[in-house]
Amino acid sequence: MSFEPQSERRRHPREKLEVPLRFYHASAQREFPARCIDVSGGGMRVTIPVTTPLSTGQQVQVLRASGKDVQSLFLLDDKIDATVARIDRGGLTTTGQLVVGLKFQE
Repeated sequence: MSFEPQSERRRHPREKLEVPLRFYHASAQREFPARCIDVSGGGMRVTIPVTTPLSTGQQVQVLRASGKDVQSLFLLDDKIDATVARIDRGGLTTTGQLVVGLKFQE
């Protein structure tokens, strides 16, 4: 049995990218503020307010916060469909925010 570091198992390397975003949560039928931490070809990590009603497996749409932010992510559209892959509540003690892993839908 072989154990590899998590970074070695990733299909897409992460790039640090700290920019404001918004995301649309269909279940709540509203937009919420978010901040990108890093991004890869398969998804992104964002921080969101602790009061945001979000659960693993839910579908969201990542939206630009303004016309110039994260342009490279939005080549053909102003939104990216994603699934909530992970919610890390550990950041609550240091930032007061939840760290959420989003997986881009193909």
